[in-house]
Amino acid sequence: MSEKALYSSYAGLGRVAMIKGVPLMAGLVLFGISVAVAMVGGFAFGPAGFLLFVPCLAPVMFIKQVCATDDQALNILLLEVRCFLGRTNARMFGNTYTLSPMKYGYRLDTFRQAFERIPSLVAHEQFRAELFRNGPPQRKER
Repeated sequence: MSEKALYSSYAGLGRVAMIKGVPLMAGLVLFGISVAVAMVGGFAFGPAGFLLFVPCLAPVMFIKQVCATDDQALNILLLEVRCFLGRTNARMFGNTYTLSPMKYGYRLDTFRQAFERIPSLVAHEQFRAELFRNGPPQRKER
């Protein structure tokens, strides 16, 4: 029997960094948006406009509630939203929706690889040219 492979890692490396139960990046984005809204509100409406940051607290409380038991819950929620919004063209494909980690056609390198002459292809073409130097073999008729 083979032993189970052991990898050196720490249990906390897979966790999302959190501040008071809110994931760090989501908290920073919401904090930046709330500060920007408060500054624009303060400029436009005077000192009372600084209170416009209060509606930005609702998403923070929602995220904190969602991530209370699972630190990856926000990623799962975003994946579910992505799947729901991505189903707009599902009817054209038999009412199915498939996720793939590949990005077909998004990068120019993907198309370049199809036309690249790799060494094995060159060797194959040389082999075929040598094999069929006199033309392809003729079939004998019965």
